Amino acid sequence: MKRRAFFGTMGFAAAATGMNTSQAEGYRRCDQIHDKLTEADLDLWSSSLPIPPMLPTRTVSSKDDVQNPPLGGGSQRIAPEFYWAFASLAAPAPVDWALTKPEHYREDDIFRATEAGQPVPLQYAEMSTKAVVKELIPGWFTRILCYGFKERDAAGEITAEHFTTPGPTVLAKAGHPLVIRLRNEIDPGLMLDVSMHQHGGHIPAHSDGHPNFLNEPQSFQGESHPHEAGIRDYYYPNPVPKTVKQSVNPDGTFSWNKQPEWDYGEIQNTMWYHDHAEDITAHNALMGLAGYFFLDDSQLFDKEHDPTGPEGWRDFLPKKQIPLVFKDLCLCPIRQEDQIQPAVRKAIDQSRKTNPRHTIFGEARIHFDPFDHNGTLGNIQVVNGAAYPKQEVKFHRYWLRMLDASLARMYNIEFWVVNPKNKERKRLIFHRFGKDSWLFGTAIEQTSVFLSMAARADVCMDFGQLTSDAFKGFAHDDGHFEVLVVSTLNQKDGRGPGHGDNEQTVADNPRGGADEIREERDAPLYLMKFIVKADAHDHGTWPKASQDSGKDPYESDTTSKVMVAGTKLRHHHVLDVPKPGEIFVREFNFERGRGAWQINKRFYDSCIANAVPQLWSTELWILRNRSGGWWHPIHIHLESHQQLFVRARNHRGQRIVLCREGYDPKAFDPGLSEGTEPLDLGKEILEWEQTFNPAIAASDRHNAATLDFDAAVWNLGIKHDTTLLGPNTEVHVLMRFRTMEGPFVFHCHNLDHEDMRMMYQMDPRECLRSPDEQLKVRPAYWYFNNPSGADHCCEKTKGDHA
Repeated sequence: MKRRAFFGTMGFAAAATGMNTSQAEGYRRCDQIHDKLTEADLDLWSSSLPIPPMLPTRTVSSKDDVQNPPLGGGSQRIAPEFYWAFASLAAPAPVDWALTKPEHYREDDIFRATEAGQPVPLQYAEMSTKAVVKELIPGWFTRILCYGFKERDAAGEITAEHFTTPGPTVLAKAGHPLVIRLRNEIDPGLMLDVSMHQHGGHIPAHSDGHPNFLNEPQSFQGESHPHEAGIRDYYYPNPVPKTVKQSVNPDGTFSWNKQPEWDYGEIQNTMWYHDHAEDITAHNALMGLAGYFFLDDSQLFDKEHDPTGPEGWRDFLPKKQIPLVFKDLCLCPIRQEDQIQPAVRKAIDQSRKTNPRHTIFGEARIHFDPFDHNGTLGNIQVVNGAAYPKQEVKFHRYWLRMLDASLARMYNIEFWVVNPKNKERKRLIFHRFGKDSWLFGTAIEQTSVFLSMAARADVCMDFGQLTSDAFKGFAHDDGHFEVLVVSTLNQKDGRGPGHGDNEQTVADNPRGGADEIREERDAPLYLMKFIVKADAHDHGTWPKASQDSGKDPYESDTTSKVMVAGTKLRHHHVLDVPKPGEIFVREFNFERGRGAWQINKRFYDSCIANAVPQLWSTELWILRNRSGGWWHPIHIHLESHQQLFVRARNHRGQRIVLCREGYDPKAFDPGLSEGTEPLDLGKEILEWEQTFNPAIAASDRHNAATLDFDAAVWNLGIKHDTTLLGPNTEVHVLMRFRTMEGPFVFHCHNLDHEDMRMMYQMDPRECLRSPDEQLKVRPAYWYFNNPSGADHCCEKTKGDHA
């Protein structure tokens, strides 16, 4: 659905999904809403941290194992690459899909694991999107959008439904192909299309959740049968890309040679999935369409012959895991019965019948302003779908998988322990070993995690440090400790850190005095609480298989070695530093223009391939923020990228300059020598090293007043799928294009910015004479297929050429 059509149905959709349109002043930022729930209205730490269920899968060995329709039998088909390995399991491919013809198969390019000498079988799962009513805050009922699944008995009858936000966790194995069939069961009256994007994956374009690859509602008003456009099969081969060597020919052209070795350092770990429908991504994601997608390769190799890292490196990963999805919401209280949505009123009535003693206050309606394109912020902090939850843990090591799923809010997360007697504050130290989808080659000791939108962090948190002398006197009378998870960032709007934030900061700094306070350590944002005690009931941690027997297989976590700074983990393949003339260079300027958001002064156009790289090539991309004080986390689909050069300012305004040894940024961007602040590379690198010293003195490591900065935000020695562009930031990255032809997109992950056109399209292709040889619209499978047989939008409006 296009944004114009979405606005046209806003009166109905707003009432149905949670937007308040009953008053003229309904379209406002959260800080301008007078009647909204605040932190002071809630009982903090009253809800336990929800842990999403795991998505069940089953093996497919014959075509008859999946029916109604068969794999690839819906109007949206299945990825052409699926036919390379599983043509016998799928419905016949369209005759005009060239990549599905045997002469175009590249099956050997997609890694597939083996068991007993045979390729592993295909796994299959079903998932749906649906509007449901949940209590995000006890006593307040909220209508949200969820991913979920249904349990069925042998006869196919539904026995249970599991719709949650975050959605069910997908646990896949590297090299084990998986198909997820997604059904759009959202009320058709809402007119909400969906498109599920696996964020951080290496997958076919057809399954990438392209903004135009849509699932329409599965049935429409007056129809009793499912609509075929409401079903889409997403194919996830979960592959390992091949290594590639790039060289320059005597005539100045490039050659790319695939190597027989697999690039095992590229195996993903902590991915996630979320909605990506064009123009309404922000709305759908805010309402709840997101979930975790974990990839496991622990069983892929023998411990003694593991090419992914040094022998025994996996023993340092904590076995107990806690997924944490951070998000903010603005919730408007609706107490009058006649103003409550029918679906919410029905849920309230049912709750009163089943639990008459439960206190019910009314409806808490999510506020979303479709005309505010700067970035949606909320004032209520939600973790795993619960406001200000608590989680019991023991004095053990835990793997915290952290994700910022907010539309525009960033977090500087710390773990504070407050002395119950004198209110002295100290913070925990931990070891960071992953960012975005990939684990590090070396663990880093940190005291804070800076998360921009879509960023992930893998953290080893040892709560056993609370028994050290550093926290003597911090225990409560019964011996337990309380650890507050807080964010010290100030943020008032979609610009980014600064500009005022929480109510306490604004009250303490009247008349705009809070606008330049970018960090608030005296009045932080509370997120959740860990209660640490020896007899903690931590069976809610993930994976939940330990609940089956009622015993905790990791009672003492004896199989996990102690991680320290410098612990060697997964191998990281560092790409070569390019020299001028040895690599194709692209420049992308992210800027504000014509009342919305642009790249290179253009809005997103789904009919244009803005970049057509040669498949298997490596390119140098220069990413610049030219939008003044705005922050943009730039997410590039398909592959990881590596940063070569960074010139930025962090949230405190401190200049950060990083550069790979041997790389000359001025040779690729002469403009760095010009302007009011010409680059002095050596001086600026030295100034940053003197400002930020990651080796904080031992006596200050636990001091909550000591400032440090997350070394993973901009880092030349790790992989990224999202690079943060702060105000006037420039970052040079190496971007590879392997295995899969396009199209794919890249965009700002402030989802309001994305919806308002800060997005471009890239289309890697084979057999080009030169990059960007073609900018034609791709074949029909690029876009959503209209079941009526009508051509896709580009053929209707612009013909074959953009």
